[in-house]
Amino acid sequence: YWFRDSNGVGHPEGPTLTDTNGVTWLKPGKEYIVFLIPTLLCANISSGMYIEIWPYGSYSLSGGMFPIENGIVYDEGNDFGLGQYVPVEIFKAKIREIILAITTYGD
Repeated sequence: YWFRDSNGVGHPEGPTLTDTNGVTWLKPGKEYIVFLIPTLLCANISSGMYIEIWPYGSYSLSGGMFPIENGIVYDEGNDFGLGQYVPVEIFKAKIREIILAITTYGD
């Protein structure tokens, strides 16, 4: 169950793993960079908290999941402004820069 924006406007049409051509874009055995967010289901004093993990990227063409093929990250929506096809090390370095900027803001 993963949202994919197959119409390119930034809002998911609904749960689907296919693109506009009906081709399944999530493939077993492939590598992806995935952004996730924990979501609280419920909390109970005696047994603790129950959390589920959801994909994060409601305004992302790929729903926050970026396939990696032959060392290239496919960011077809150009979410990070690096282009649609970015070498994985450049993509990761940019994400690390963003994380560092956020975690050191105001220092």
